[in-house]
This record gives sequence, structure tokens and C-alpha cells, in this order.
Amino acid sequence: MKQVFLSYCHANREQANQIDKDLKPLLSFAGYRLIRDIRDMDYKDKIDKFMQLVREADYVLMLISDDFLKSANCMYEMLEVAKDNDFEDKILPLVIGDTEFYSPEGKVEYIRYWNDKRDELEAQLNGLPLESLSTSSKDLKHYRNICNGIGEFLSLLTKMKWKSFEEMAAEQYKSIFKYIGVPQPDLWQELIRIEQIENLEDRELALIAFLGKDHDNPFGQYAYGNLRANQKKWKLALQRYEKSVEHAPGFSWAWNGKGIVLWKFGKHEEALEAFEKAIQLDSEFAEPWNGKGNVLYDLGKHREALAAFEQAIKIDPEYAAPWNGKGNALKDLGKHREALTAYEQAIKIDPEYAAPWSGKGNVLHSLGKHSEALAAYKQAIKIDSTVAIPWNGKGNALNDLGKHREALTAYEQAIKIDPTNVAPWNGKGNALDDLGKHREALAAYEKAIKIDPSNGGFWYNKALLLAKMGQPEAAEEARQQARKLGFER
Repeated sequence: MKQVFLSYCHANREQANQIDKDLKPLLSFAGYRLIRDIRDMDYKDKIDKFMQLVREADYVLMLISDDFLKSANCMYEMLEVAKDNDFEDKILPLVIGDTEFYSPEGKVEYIRYWNDKRDELEAQLNGLPLESLSTSSKDLKHYRNICNGIGEFLSLLTKMKWKSFEEMAAEQYKSIFKYIGVPQPDLWQELIRIEQIENLEDRELALIAFLGKDHDNPFGQYAYGNLRANQKKWKLALQRYEKSVEHAPGFSWAWNGKGIVLWKFGKHEEALEAFEKAIQLDSEFAEPWNGKGNVLYDLGKHREALAAFEQAIKIDPEYAAPWNGKGNALKDLGKHREALTAYEQAIKIDPEYAAPWSGKGNVLHSLGKHSEALAAYKQAIKIDSTVAIPWNGKGNALNDLGKHREALTAYEQAIKIDPTNVAPWNGKGNALDDLGKHREALAAYEKAIKIDPSNGGFWYNKALLLAKMGQPEAAEEARQQARKLGFER
């Protein structure tokens, strides 16, 4: 599999994310792997690995911006790599923003910038004792190297065939496909244009027209599967993913899509097989590792799930979902503080991702921090009010804070969203019990037991309530059932 390396500075992460989203599955289908360089480490720690990755890559997409050209990390790395003989043949610059490195005035501006940076550091180091200069002297050496090489580097970039990021996005990356030798670039350009249509109905019409001309196109079927998944039409999504892998059994993204749908259906063994197939095809593909973790977690194999989530994180540390999955696994393994750290990392990566906010609330609630838990649940609901879990968590936190009526409202909202979720029925029973509404509480507990008769805790709650209601025989019967199910207190 050929490798395409995406090089950028942290300030241009948004554009890098867009390229990753648009190109990664398509390049995978065409036999290329898109590798990202996330520049959040010091260049002294990372330069050797970076240069190795670039030298091993067949092509390098370099996002050139004012921030890139003023970054010591980026410039030192690229000046080192530019010494290689094949540098010009593998680099495709994409220009972001108003930088004018290609004009005489622009070149002078960057040369002057780095000379000023060098002079400034030299002045700061002047007169300092030698024993304190070790690290700073290395920095000064790097600055001097940049000053010596930046003029030639900018001249080299100017001679290359480059486009602005906006131009490249507007043409759906057709020039990239041509440059790296992807067959039928017009076809892939059309598919990316379709994938970028935000309105799902309009996208569906475009996909129908595309597949009308090329019905068995595996990527078109995969794209249609994604559309159906976005519409939560899981059976139709599965049909499309299966058609995709039928015509392209080596397409790992379609196997991953199939695994996700099978997981949604609760077909854990089949889902695991699909995720394993995707991993077999591309072991550096983070998504199926995350999917494998989700399946193993649902099967109660928390340590194995944790290992899968950690592998996904190792491949892509900026992928929020496995951090959330890691938090879930750690929480169920009783490692609450480590779980909290994982949830907070997921939130740091994607603050608009509701699940880790809910998970954070669960951990804080377990630690007895009910007010903090409540705040986390509220944030999860603010992001996505259509999921029952944070509403149930909100109810638990409010109930423990003594706000039983507000808790009851939260539990009822959770039940409205998902009447088959047993937890809010039990929570509703607890809140009604605390409000002295024993008959209504009993009805809620019985509903919870009807949904999950194997949960001894629900039977125990029912026993306590029946005892309060002056029904000792019925209470003892419920208590005995709780004991049979292994619940003792």
C-alpha cells in the first residue's frame, strides 16, 4: 500500500482534519494510506521519526501557511528533509491563507523574520553562564540552520506546482488524484463532490444518479451505506456495505461500516468478524479497533475492550471515540480516576461529543461528586438531548441531591426517549418512593423487573417498598427472588 503523508502545523489542524475526512476512505479504497503528522511534540523528540515517515512516504501533502513558515518545529524538519534528492518529486504544497512566500517581498519577509528570531535569542543568551546554555544553545543552532536554509527552501517551493487549499477543495482534490496517480480522477472527484452535499435528500439523489451509471461501484455503494447510516436506516445501510465488500473484498472501510451496523443490531459475533476483517486488511486503521472495543465492552470483556481502545488511540491519538470507550472500560473495571482522565481527553479532543460528558458524569456520581456530575450530565444533554443515558444520570444526581421532583422529570424524559431502557424505570421508582408515592413507585419497579427480571437489585428495591407498604409476605417473596439472583444486602 502506497503512503501519502500529510504534514501541517497545529494552527492548520482544521484544514488537515478536512483533508483527512474527505480523502482517507477514498485513498484507502484506491490502495493508498493517508498518514498524519500531529505536531504537538517538541522537534527534538520527534525529528528522527518525522524524517523517517516522510522519507518512507511516496507522496507528501504539505500545508504551507504563515504559521507553518514561522514554526521552528516545521521549518527545522522540512529543511532537513529538503536535503533529500527526491524531495521535489514527492512534495505537493497546498497554500493556506495570505502567505506570499513565492514573491520576492514575501521571501524577504520570512528571511528577515528568522534572522530577527536568531538575533533576539543570541542577545538573550549573551552573558549567561555556560552551564545554563545547553538547551538554548541547541535552539540557537536550529535558528541559525533555518536562517541559512530558508531562502533556498522558499525558492524550491516557488518552483513547485502548488495550489491554494481553497482551490484544491473546490475541485474536490482532483489535482491530488492526478499527482499521485489514482486511476479515474474524474470519478473520485465526483464521489467527493457527492459526499460533501450536506442535505441528505440531495445527497441521496446524487448517489442514485451516480450508481445509475455505475451500479456496482464499491465506493459508491459504501457512500450510500454511510448515507443510510446517517439516516439511521440500519438495514438499508447494511445492504449497501455488503454490496461494497462483495465487489471490493479488500476495502477495509466498507467492512468497518458493516461492523458498525451489525453492532447496532446487537449481532456481536458477526460485528466482531467484520471489524477483525477490516483490521486484517489495514492494521493501522483506527476505526475498526474502536469498533472491536465497543463489541468486546458490550460482551463484558472489559480488559480485552480496553486493549482494543488503546490500540485505536495508539494509531490516532486525536480520535475521541476510543478515549470515550477507554473511559467506559476503566469505569467498569473500577478504575474511576483513570476513567475520568480518559473521558476528559475525549472532551478535550471534541468538546461537542456528548458521550464522554455523560461518562464523566457517571464517574463523578460514583465518586460522590453529585453537583459536578449534574453539571456534566447537563452538558451532555445540551449537546444532544435525544439520548436517554444522560437524562437518567441527571435524574440520579438530582435524586442524590434531594431534588426528587426534578429527578422524576429527568427520569420521565429518559423513559420517553427510550421506554426499553431499564435504568430510568428503576430511578423513577426511587424518586417516587422518596416522594412518598408508594403505589406509583411500585408500578415503576415492576416495569423495570418486566424489562429485566434477572436484576436482583430491582427485586430488592421492590421488597423494601412492599415492607414500607405493610405487605411483609410479598416483601419477603421479592427479597427471596433477589437472593436467588445473587443480590444480598
